[in-house]
Amino acid sequence: MELGEKLKNHRIEKVCRRNVIPDAVLFSIRFVLLLSSTIWLAYNLRYEKDPEQYRKNTKIELAYGAVLLIVALSAYFSHFTFLGCVLLLAICIGYVLWINLQYMNRTFVKKNTDD
Repeated sequence: MELGEKLKNHRIEKVCRRNVIPDAVLFSIRFVLLLSSTIWLAYNLRYEKDPEQYRKNTKIELAYGAVLLIVALSAYFSHFTFLGCVLLLAICIGYVLWINLQYMNRTFVKKNTDD
């Protein structure tokens, strides 16, 4: 390998390794966001009055948190961070627009109980 080719490869590797924000900081931010959203989900369970629906919602939210954690960790360790972010966003949108409405008996806005 020529010296010029080695320098060119070294420059390319140096540019590829340069990060504006270190990976550990990004991972910490994502972890804190996932943890806070999971705590918020668990906190909202206290409003459920029906014990059967409460158990069902607990299982759904536990599975949702586990899926988010698995996707976030696999994206971090496989270095597919952009794809991981897109996948996390798709999972969140699916959860809010489909699972919340269909299986958890929740809506975006409170219904008026005034007659």
